[in-house]
Amino acid sequence: MFIKINSFAVQHYNLMKLNLIKKSALMLMLVLGQAGFSQETGVENDTIQIKEVVVQKNSKKLKVKTLVLDGSCYYPDNMHNAAEIITLADNLPAGTLESVSFYFNELSRRGQVEKFRDNEFELVLYTAYNDGTPGERIVHERLTVKVARTFSGRLTIDVAILALESPKMLFVGLKRITPAEGEDEFFIDCICNGLDKYITLVRKDAASPWERRWQCAALKAEVSVVVSGKPPTPKGN
Repeated sequence: MFIKINSFAVQHYNLMKLNLIKKSALMLMLVLGQAGFSQETGVENDTIQIKEVVVQKNSKKLKVKTLVLDGSCYYPDNMHNAAEIITLADNLPAGTLESVSFYFNELSRRGQVEKFRDNEFELVLYTAYNDGTPGERIVHERLTVKVARTFSGRLTIDVAILALESPKMLFVGLKRITPAEGEDEFFIDCICNGLDKYITLVRKDAASPWERRWQCAALKAEVSVVVSGKPPTPKGN
């Protein structure tokens, strides 16, 4: 008994098998490539960076170094159950504090923006002990900023007029002035990884103890320091 085999069917079967093998190999390469890219990106972005630029200010050239707190993943914090939030800025260069930047509402999802409303915040600076705990609040002229409900991106606070010397480490953050009426009225951007090298704390009020904000490893922030050039003169001098 002989069975006649259709040569066209055999060729079609072999072609399908070859295509399947190619697709499997391609998927494997994509997965491995993505994993490699993610690891490489994480190594680069999880590094605390110091950027240096020369700026022209009041007809003078100033060398400015900026401590950049950034990461490979982010978390939107709504400051729930907190009036203040601060992050440790470590290994700052010597000089005069120039500015502090924070980021808002970059990670909001569809439907959340409708809950946003205008909010006002006060800049807060605290000394830091060697063990990474906050000390006394640094006394300076009150600096406040308003974040509109439609705002998204970097918000920079100019602190040059305060003429504050830059310590090696200090806590930078914000105190909420606008009373909360609900949740998700704004989002301040946080780095969600790097708990081994960042410290972020919150507290309900001045009489409450500081608590670690585990879901926010660090505020996405930048601290700029003038390292050369004549520092500004404080008000009243």
